Parts: sequence; structure tokens; C-alpha cells
Amino acid sequence: MAGHGPGPVFWLLAAVLIASALGVVTLRNMVHSALCLAVTLLMAGGLYLNMGADLLAGFQVLIYVGAVVTLVLVAIMLIAKIADRDLSQTQARGGWAAAVSIIVWLLLSWVLAHGTWTPNAALTEGGADAARQAKALSLALLDPYLLPFEVASLLLLVALMGAVVLAQHTALAERSDIKAALKEGEQRDA
Repeated sequence: MAGHGPGPVFWLLAAVLIASALGVVTLRNMVHSALCLAVTLLMAGGLYLNMGADLLAGFQVLIYVGAVVTLVLVAIMLIAKIADRDLSQTQARGGWAAAVSIIVWLLLSWVLAHGTWTPNAALTEGGADAARQAKALSLALLDPYLLPFEVASLLLLVALMGAVVLAQHTALAERSDIKAALKEGEQRDA
């Protein structure tokens, strides 16, 4: 299929990816938005599979869909009653967001058009041995970035612990408010 352009699977995955990405930023319910994020990341993994990058597709699904989105959903659920709320979203800064988005898009387009891209020799030498390429790619990703990866995982753990503390604090405050209201009502009735 090389040289014939993207096939129907690509267009289906891309259409679902774009629709779910729009859902992430337009839906008012945070749980629905997080689920749209999971679909978006899953479709990106599907695009990697469509391009023959099986290892990257596996990383995408395991790390982003399996871990990050689950962490986001758990954090949303732990914050008291946030899953039931429709948050008000305004477009007050929509112009600024559009301007920054266009500037970033222009910069990325310029870098892609004018950059020199050389393939990693460890990944390209010796043919297409999938096991060797997977090992070389894993080492290329984890060797220099192991410390930042671990720091990011610690930050996510701290964020989750903070969400638990906030949820407990809010729940305790609500219980004490309810108890105070009940006592006040009993005193008025007596």
C-alpha cells in the first residue's frame, strides 16, 4: 500500500481521534471529557499500529490509556461530587488560545519543514529485526530519560495522594456541616 496514500483505516482512526479530541475540550462533564481523552489516546495507538510501529502502539496504550487516564479518572472520582457537576466553561480567552495555537502550529510546521532528520543508526542498521529494534528503541527511550520518567511517576503519585487528602477533607467538612445543620434544626424544633 506504500505510495498509494493513507487507507480507509487511517481515515477512520483519524476521524474518531479528532472527534474525541474535540470532546475532551468541549464537554462540560469532567468524567466524559476524561473518557474522550482515553478514546483519543487509544486512536493514536491505532494510528501507530496502522503505521507498523507496534512497540509504540503498545507503549501508547499501556502507559497513556492504561495508566495516565486511569489516574485522571480516579483523581476526578475522589474529588467530592465533581463527577456529578457540569463545570461552566467560557470562551473568554478563546481568542488568546487560538492565537497561541496558531503560533505553535506555525513553529512546529517550520521545524518539520526545515529540520534535518537523521534516523537512529541502532534502529536502522542490520535490516528489520523487530526484537533488536524493540530493544534499541527501549534503550533509546529509557536510558537517557529514566530519571525524568521516575520523577514524573512520583509527581503523579503525589497528585493522587493530594486528591485523596482533598476528597477526605471535603467529605469531613460536609459531614460536619450536615451534623451542625441537624443539631440546629433539632434545637429549633425543641
